[in-house]
Amino acid sequence: MSSPATSRARPAGWSIRARLTALAAGVVAVALAIGGPLWVWGVEYRMLEDLRERDRLRATREAMMRSRGGGPGPLFPRAARAGPPRVDRLPDADLLSISRDGEPTFTGGDEGPTVELVAWLEAARGDAALVEHARTLGETVDDLGSRVRECVRERLFGASEGLPLRPPPEVHRECRATLEDAHAEAAERVRGLAWPQRVASRADGTRRLQTAVLVWLPDEEAPSALAVDASLESVDATTAALTRSLVLGGPLLLALVAGVAWFLVGRSLRVVGVIQRDVERIAFGTLDRRLEEPLALDEVSRLVDTLNRMLDRIGEGARRQREFIGDASHELRSPIASLRTQLEVALSRPEAADWPEVAAEAREEVIRLQKLVDDLLRIARLDESRTASAAPREEVDLDDVVRAESALVTDAKVGLSGVSPVRVRGVEADLRRLVRNLLENAARYGSGRIEVSLAREGNEARLEVEDDGPGIPVDRREVVFQRFTRLDESRSRAGGGAGLGLALARGVSEAHGGEIRVEDARLGGARLVVRLPVDESAGESTPL
Repeated sequence: MSSPATSRARPAGWSIRARLTALAAGVVAVALAIGGPLWVWGVEYRMLEDLRERDRLRATREAMMRSRGGGPGPLFPRAARAGPPRVDRLPDADLLSISRDGEPTFTGGDEGPTVELVAWLEAARGDAALVEHARTLGETVDDLGSRVRECVRERLFGASEGLPLRPPPEVHRECRATLEDAHAEAAERVRGLAWPQRVASRADGTRRLQTAVLVWLPDEEAPSALAVDASLESVDATTAALTRSLVLGGPLLLALVAGVAWFLVGRSLRVVGVIQRDVERIAFGTLDRRLEEPLALDEVSRLVDTLNRMLDRIGEGARRQREFIGDASHELRSPIASLRTQLEVALSRPEAADWPEVAAEAREEVIRLQKLVDDLLRIARLDESRTASAAPREEVDLDDVVRAESALVTDAKVGLSGVSPVRVRGVEADLRRLVRNLLENAARYGSGRIEVSLAREGNEARLEVEDDGPGIPVDRREVVFQRFTRLDESRSRAGGGAGLGLALARGVSEAHGGEIRVEDARLGGARLVVRLPVDESAGESTPL
């Protein structure tokens, strides 16, 4: 882990405010770069589709006005014209007609048709599907003319064959309904005719939408090809205006987004600066201070609440550490002072001292001191890691551990009739220390009799150790698991304990996922009950 000096030596990067502002501007820039062209393309596509549909309808309508099918001739015959058929110019459109002999007739201005346009229309004339469309269109026109002629005959001459060149106006009015119905039916029949279209560019750079339509002109045996030409200036002007708006307005929008993001992020992070200053004022000696929670219930408020709860845990740990250091110093002082006193007395009169006895007493004090130090180290390790041990867990036959540790008890009679095979997963050394501490506690404060039982209850192993001593009062049954805790006369330092045995037993049981508590004993003393999760994968062990 790097030291504070090393951390300060690192080169300063962008602040969160700058990074978030750059991110917001970058997202908008990417959106404009991708969405802008798509938007322009979508507008252009929609406008082109509208123009395409309009020009298809125009081409079909104009073709119907000039078309005839294979049926009877027109209602009012026209005088024959010499040369190729004439095509009238449409409003806002240019027409090119390619007659049966392939000669083009152009009405689109003085420049004449282009080679590409003539070739495109020639290809349309050779398309069988389009020829069939033209035939359908001619039949529709013939049917429309037949209905009108029939209406006129009925109104004028009944079933006679002759017709005047110009029927009276009242006949037109009477047959208007018939004509309108025929027009509606004809429009429905030719609605689905899809004429080919293309976008062509002229020499002046303007674009034109051209629609090819085949039509059977009067007195023709094959269809002619017409091109309806419409300008795309409105589409090009609209897309150009949109493009200019994106090019000119994009940077302004980016600047606006960056400014707003910079302001909002700075305002949001202002409380973070306040938190930083408050945290820097908290030291080991001022762990009772807490951060002021902001009024808004947002992520920063939750962060402050988390930090305050962390400070609570740190403060509690520091308090327990100070108490632990004070209690440990006090407990270590007693055996050291006793050992020193014994040695000083023996050295003051070496010729009268019984050195073997002095060495034996010193050895007892050293053993007591060693056991105390071992317990302190083990508790410190459990506090640090909150696990049973750094060693890997393994399958442990807890009944074997109980029998082995009970055999080491010499100053009390241990009953093992209630011990049944149970297997748990854990660290065997720590589980042995747990059982040993419970047995030593029972032997130290009992009257010579200890009963041990071990059984499986559901998914737990239940270990009970009870003695025939004075017992533990109900209001002190939780206090005895605190470190360096002794109960008055019966559990004094003179008994040999430092008040760490039960605290260590609770630490080991909790590190293994279990618990420990005090209950009333059938023998009259205290009964310590430990519950540990069993090893489900291995099942129960079998007795040896």
